[in-house]
Amino acid sequence: MIDLKLRDKARSVDTVVVCAPCPQWFFSKKELDAVCKGKKVLTIPYLCSGVKPIGDKLKGVKSAGVLACGAGAQVVAELVNDVVPLCDSRETFVRNPDLRHYCFGCGDCSIEETMGVCVFRCPKNMRNGPCGGVRDGKCEVPGVGACVWIDIFKKMSENGFVLNRAAQFERKNVPVAKR
Repeated sequence: MIDLKLRDKARSVDTVVVCAPCPQWFFSKKELDAVCKGKKVLTIPYLCSGVKPIGDKLKGVKSAGVLACGAGAQVVAELVNDVVPLCDSRETFVRNPDLRHYCFGCGDCSIEETMGVCVFRCPKNMRNGPCGGVRDGKCEVPGVGACVWIDIFKKMSENGFVLNRAAQFERKNVPVAKR
């Protein structure tokens, strides 16, 4: 079912991006119609095909609600600044094994709070912000590159959300066991 806490957020988006096979597994036709009503709807065969195949389809989209697994929502988040994952992406299956780094189906999804970026992309699983090992925006873990938290904060500030969402970072998130 569509996560009730996200239903109100769906009203703020101008486009709903639908991964063709995903929503039918989890949602009724009535729920899908309610979320998509009055919005531009882009149905993409498989969001988990990656960023390159869908990039052109999302040009010009300013804000998007995404009906897909956590990986699909994060693929869209790489192309659209304001992303609202509209489904409960906890413990969903990611079809493409090359994209499992986007979503582990951990059961504790918070991408609706972090601009569509999963905090578990951090190799240290930092859930409350960057660690002390960040230097010049880069993670200290070899081969990782940019710190996921720096990316989240940049995306928030580009969209004017840092002050609006600052309170969420005042609460502490408990670590989740990897499954």
